[in-house]
Amino acid sequence: MTMGENGTGRLLGIGDEGAKALEDQIRLHRELGWRALELRTIDGTALHDIPDDRHEEHARRLRESGITVAVLDTPIGSWAYDVGRPLDEDARMLDRYAAIGRTYGTTRMRVMSYPNDGRPEGDWRRAALRRMSHLAARASDLGITLLHENCHGWASTDPHKSLEMLAEVGSPHLTLLFDTGNGVSYGYDSLEFLAPIVQHVQHVHVKDSTTVDGEVVFVEPGTGDSRVLECVELLEESGYRGLYSIEPHLHLVPHQKKRGDASRMPAEYLAYGQLTENLLAKVVRPAAASNTVEGEVGHGPS
Repeated sequence: MTMGENGTGRLLGIGDEGAKALEDQIRLHRELGWRALELRTIDGTALHDIPDDRHEEHARRLRESGITVAVLDTPIGSWAYDVGRPLDEDARMLDRYAAIGRTYGTTRMRVMSYPNDGRPEGDWRRAALRRMSHLAARASDLGITLLHENCHGWASTDPHKSLEMLAEVGSPHLTLLFDTGNGVSYGYDSLEFLAPIVQHVQHVHVKDSTTVDGEVVFVEPGTGDSRVLECVELLEESGYRGLYSIEPHLHLVPHQKKRGDASRMPAEYLAYGQLTENLLAKVVRPAAASNTVEGEVGHGPS
């Protein structure tokens, strides 16, 4: 059953988890019947390092294929940059991603809230919140929305810190992205993390994980310890009507700098997409006819 057959219209994936080249990312999403993808890298290169003329060419190919771009995954505040990074560098990077987003027709940018660089908790908190406030203000000027993921950074260590960040920043240009599979990696229960923040979630990553001999491993959706289906049930019951983006991590784990067998990536990405469709079809409501990818609003009436 493809997405076109199950009618939800709400599934997509982070394209580079299936293939490096954009044409292959497009092919995989078309084979799944999906109408959108999430961009992180193309040909193994981060989006901000790709020349403008290449982005224009990529955007044209996407338009011709009927595939839209839902979210751009920036490295801002992620494992790659700790809280000691000069803030003006991230402000310039956000400007760059906003420009790239205009080329692809999206205003939604994934960010995180900065790993610590060894400073005391209170200093880390102040620095992270100052940065997120600055970036949210810049996002307002740029007309974009920041989606903070429960991965690396101060606000990801506890759901109440995520809520504190939203309250402190106080901007509609900063909201939340929930990843079902991050809990096992970072030592918390995914469903328990989701419950307090669920009304603020505007985008979802689907992955599953467990531990084997003390090491985190990523597995097929619904087979690990991430409580994927329970998380999706809570989201849907709470009125979430946004998108679900697969991030299998079977052959590509960026934060661990791990890359597996490239020859197996496309087939296993397709299989993961199919399994996710089958799992989510039990509980996910179809997209409203008026719901476009860029106009997606995360929560709506139940």
